[in-house]
Amino acid sequence: MAPQRKTATSKNNPKSKTSSSRKKSSSNSSKQKKEDIVEVGFGDYWHAFTKTKVFVPIMTVVISVLLVGLDLLISWNDFSRFFLFLGIEIIAAAVVWLIMTIYSFGSEKKNSDEEV
Repeated sequence: MAPQRKTATSKNNPKSKTSSSRKKSSSNSSKQKKEDIVEVGFGDYWHAFTKTKVFVPIMTVVISVLLVGLDLLISWNDFSRFFLFLGIEIIAAAVVWLIMTIYSFGSEKKNSDEEV
């Protein structure tokens, strides 16, 4: 019988090693290119906007305009109902503001006690 012939595998064949290393290097370079590209989305812009000084005044105006517009839509131009809704919202905002102010005074005392 004729001796058995071994087939070339990637371990035994030096040509296959170079081709696989070339494939790895090309895939690494494509991965590196993908990592270098940074996509900027809406969330990044929103986060940057929230860190600016104009965020609070602009959001206050936007929320106020949306609430007044919503009140006008709900009241169907019945102004007595519109001012009733608006008054309820102003009273609710004042109560929330008062509660938050009292709560912040309580947390200030805790922080000042811890620092001493």
